[in-house]
Amino acid sequence: VAHVTYLTPDRAVGYATTAARYAKLDRNRLLLERAIAGTPADAELRQRLAWTMLALGDPYAAMTHAEATLRRTRSTMTGLLAIDTLGRARLLAGDLTGAANACRTALALRPDWIDPRLVLAEASQRAGKTEEALLHYARFLIDREKLLLDVTWPVRLPRLSSLTAEPLARV
Repeated sequence: VAHVTYLTPDRAVGYATTAARYAKLDRNRLLLERAIAGTPADAELRQRLAWTMLALGDPYAAMTHAEATLRRTRSTMTGLLAIDTLGRARLLAGDLTGAANACRTALALRPDWIDPRLVLAEASQRAGKTEEALLHYARFLIDREKLLLDVTWPVRLPRLSSLTAEPLARV
C-alpha cells in the first residue's frame, strides 16, 4: 500500500486501492472514537472524526460530530473546518439548503476561503439554481487565482483542499 500524500473527503492520492483507503479511514475512525471516549471535550478530535466519517461516506455521523465540534470549540480553524465538514455532509445527505447555509456561514467568517465556495456552487447547481451556481463557480475561480498569487495563503488557509478543483469548476 502506497503512502498517503494528500487526503480530502472527496479523494485520496497515494493509496494503491480504494479498499486500502477505506481500511485506513476505518482504522482512523476506531482510533478517533477511542480518543474521544477518553477526552470527550476535545473539539479537534471530534472534527477529525467528523471528517473521517464524511470520507467514509456517512454524512449523518459526520454532521453529528461536526455539530458537536461547533458546540465545543473556541478555535477559529477547528470551527471553520467543522462548518466546512458540516456543509459537505449536508450536501452528501441531500440537504441542499443546510449545505448552502453552512457554506455561507463559513464564507461570512472567511470570505477568501474557496473550499466552501465550491461546495456552495455545487449545492446551488443540484438545487437547480443554475445562474447562482455559475456565479459561485466563477467566484471560486477568481478567488482561487488570487490565492495562488498570495504567498501567505498556506499560513492563513493551511487545510485548503479545493485548489485542484479548477477543472471541475470550469466544467
